[in-house]
Amino acid sequence: MALSWIDAIVYGYTQVFSCGLRMVDVMDEGTPRLFNDIARGYDRWSLILSAAGIHFWHQAAMEDLDLRPGQTVLDVGCGTGTETRMLSARLGPTGSVTGVDPAREMLEVARTVSQSEPGNGAAIEWVEGGAESLPFADQTFDRVTAQFSIRNMQNWRDGLKQMIRVLKPQGRLVILEMVQPVTTEGSVAWQSLNKVTQTLPSSSGLSPYRWLGESLWHAPTAHELIAAAREWGMKLEVTHSWLGGLVVVLGGSRLAELSSVERAPIAIWATDGSMTALQGGRWLAQYLPSECAVHVVTVIPDRQIDRKIRNTDTEAWYNAQKQAIAEGTINPEKLVPVVLNGSPADQIVSYAKKTAAALIVLGHKRRDPYAERMAGSVTQYILDHAPCPVLTIGLPPRDDGEL
Repeated sequence: MALSWIDAIVYGYTQVFSCGLRMVDVMDEGTPRLFNDIARGYDRWSLILSAAGIHFWHQAAMEDLDLRPGQTVLDVGCGTGTETRMLSARLGPTGSVTGVDPAREMLEVARTVSQSEPGNGAAIEWVEGGAESLPFADQTFDRVTAQFSIRNMQNWRDGLKQMIRVLKPQGRLVILEMVQPVTTEGSVAWQSLNKVTQTLPSSSGLSPYRWLGESLWHAPTAHELIAAAREWGMKLEVTHSWLGGLVVVLGGSRLAELSSVERAPIAIWATDGSMTALQGGRWLAQYLPSECAVHVVTVIPDRQIDRKIRNTDTEAWYNAQKQAIAEGTINPEKLVPVVLNGSPADQIVSYAKKTAAALIVLGHKRRDPYAERMAGSVTQYILDHAPCPVLTIGLPPRDDGEL
């Protein structure tokens, strides 16, 4: 699976300091094969494991699509086609539905059931393929939906971008998904799901359903889905939420041409001239793609001090930024110097929101908890409030084991 540039930075950092720990990505080739293995009993066990809630969740997503007769609809990760057939029935004979899925056995079940249950709905076309490379022209569909398939994609960002690409302007996208929860209630629901799925006996052929809980480690949060969609001209919002935000429906309309919103990703490198902060530049230079812009952000704190001292202090902050830029580790053509005034933590978070930054990199000085409170933890505030991933860089341990 190809790493995004954010993944690459984090991957490089953890490979150096994780003592060689490795994680095998089961989604590279295993996901379609896993779903092929459980295709025949998939609908029955999905109903049981969700305590029948899955029917209610799908109905909510269907209502959110706002379907009209004659529309063209794409169902991404259609599986056995249960929801695809519901779409067909709602559209009527003048519409058309396409179901796409990478698992051949799931599609075979979908075709077989459709042939045995002919109706007066829209025609259905079944296509074998992955969401990351949809075989359709730009702006083909009036509606696109992905229901419990995002977290099973090899690269959900690529899949989301493809879904937006094939959607017509003003077309509607609806996603029903189990996302990584950010609330206590949602985390408890996730743990409960894991306890149920991990006890399924392997001898019964049910062991592949253990993936249901494990897959959430690969899933985005709802906010991450919303932020990624915004990059590509899509305004998504959570319209329904259950189990503390573990299960959500997100819906929205395509508001812009894809090409008009594509831009080079922005990484914010927050620097105060310290050695820990300067290390961030080395990581960015090593793992950042050439098209990425790096905004070197230095914040001059507002303090009630004598004017002459203030001028000297301001000059020191500017020198800190010059030192970072002069490190020579990043292509100078990609550097954007930024000097802000105010509370460092507030200013960095606000700037990240304003620029829709994709990553913040900053140093972490490894203060003890009391010293952190005394100094005012810029790092902790940014970790708690940043609208994007944050990578903190600390100095490696000393040879004597002391930090």
